[in-house]
Amino acid sequence: AIAYAFNEYEAFDPITERGQERPYLEGNRNIQVYSIIPREITNNDLNKISVFPNPFIAASNIGNNNLTNLVKIINIPAESLVSIYTLDGKFVRQFQVDRNLQTSQNPALEWDLTTSSGAPVTSGVYMIHVQGEGVGGRTLKLIYLE
Repeated sequence: AIAYAFNEYEAFDPITERGQERPYLEGNRNIQVYSIIPREITNNDLNKISVFPNPFIAASNIGNNNLTNLVKIINIPAESLVSIYTLDGKFVRQFQVDRNLQTSQNPALEWDLTTSSGAPVTSGVYMIHVQGEGVGGRTLKLIYLE
């Protein structure tokens, strides 16, 4: 591949012989053979983990009963532990994520906005902590409005 650049500082005028006659001039020492080393593409980048939609507004509040109350936590590591807490630190729910859950190129965990006992959560701010196997952790906030 040759990178081309356009650096014409002034259009060439053949009458006055002013301007740049050739906008691209290939150098004699910039053509080389490069080898590439492919690397595995992983989803372990903790900065890519996010919660969608956020803020979440319950389907009943926007007048659409066809929608479900599902929040997606996307780009989570293949081996991770997802823990959800209220803003004041009360435990809500926990998910153990393994490779079997990952079914697409954009790994996602769906939370139905219920506690571990199956009770629906109430409006508020929730802290979602994702701890990835060997990659560390990230904490996200979710705003839920009933």
